[in-house]
Amino acid sequence: MKKLLCLMLLLNLLLVTGGTPLSADPRSDYENYVSSYNAYRNAVNEKKPATEILELLNAYQGAKATYEGALNRQTTPVQTQTTTTQQQTVAAGSTAINPADSEVTSATRTRLPVGLQRILDQLWSDSGHKSPDQPMKLLSTFIDSNSNSQYADVARYELAKAYELLKEDEQAAAKVLNQIGRSNPNSRLAVMAKERINYLNAGKQYKQWKQSLTNTYGVSQESYAKYRNTSWLAFPVKVTRWIGYAGKLFNFNKTQDDFVKFQVWYEEMGAKFVPTVEINFDRFKVANGTSNENSQVSLFYSNSQAWYSRWKTVNEARHSIDVQYFIMEKDIFGYSLLGALLKKAKDGLKIRLLLDARGTKQLTRKLLGQDLLQELTEYPNVQVKVFNPAHSNLITMFKDPRKLIASNHDKIIVVDGEYSIIGGRNVS
Repeated sequence: MKKLLCLMLLLNLLLVTGGTPLSADPRSDYENYVSSYNAYRNAVNEKKPATEILELLNAYQGAKATYEGALNRQTTPVQTQTTTTQQQTVAAGSTAINPADSEVTSATRTRLPVGLQRILDQLWSDSGHKSPDQPMKLLSTFIDSNSNSQYADVARYELAKAYELLKEDEQAAAKVLNQIGRSNPNSRLAVMAKERINYLNAGKQYKQWKQSLTNTYGVSQESYAKYRNTSWLAFPVKVTRWIGYAGKLFNFNKTQDDFVKFQVWYEEMGAKFVPTVEINFDRFKVANGTSNENSQVSLFYSNSQAWYSRWKTVNEARHSIDVQYFIMEKDIFGYSLLGALLKKAKDGLKIRLLLDARGTKQLTRKLLGQDLLQELTEYPNVQVKVFNPAHSNLITMFKDPRKLIASNHDKIIVVDGEYSIIGGRNVS
């Protein structure tokens, strides 16, 4: 009798939990997810064999999927729905909307018909990014044929995204977004469509703010030019024009502060609508009317990886090296880069080096500091420049007080006119 009661209790427990595996612990899944990622990252940084890196990548992706599944089991409410004819047409093997589109995934939380899913897969593929007309046409056909379907608004939302991100036609995107939610104006997709319309409208204001900032800056520069070109012999006129310039500069600074506040608000609003990295890259305008499919871009997260890439690129230079940095000190990193440049200078490469007077004051100051650069400057194929040195701006400070604090914060290496390393990291 006791065994029977225990068996019934166990069956009831399984029914209540919905058959959720006992191992579905988000905390342990998260720890496994993090550890597998760290193992994969370390293998990449340590230049492990490709087969080992691939195995660790697969393990990391599997752990990530398990963790996300555990979260979904905790956060997604269980809904009991009557199966309709429309729902029966959804294939068991179809997948949800592209996980990258978090706004749609959270809005629908349902499976899609096979035909619609295939259209979306085609639209948001690499080839679809470059040639979206055909899948967009198929989406329009699906909407016309299934205007009363629960999936019509999903198709409309994806079509609006395509107009905005792939065709850069925000007016057409807003027109399609306005059609979402007519049958259910309180649906999640309808709310998100309204939010996206507000974001598109804010984008227009963003352009207006930038134009206003450009205009006020131009006015302040014109006023400053008048002040600077006025002789000190006309002292009253010069003072008057300086006061006028100060007022214009104050107006520019206020406009700039207001623009920054708007920009923060605008970016917070658009956080959920940020496209993928691939789409952002595709939206960059091609320089000089030409493109090069062989160009590659890499992002370095670790300092050691970033430093190694700079050192390796400089040491493999064949023709020219252009370098400019804000901070380079008399430490192992500064010495290493200068040593690499000196070696290439002896090999006859054209070298141009631009350093900031404040960020590299130990190397560039007039007294007791330039010995490390002097040997470089002795080569006819080398140019070394210092931005805004202190001994020169002391002379001009009365003409332009801004020069006292002006600095060059660029961090750039260009090798052979083909390879470039840019970013926020200094040398030291």
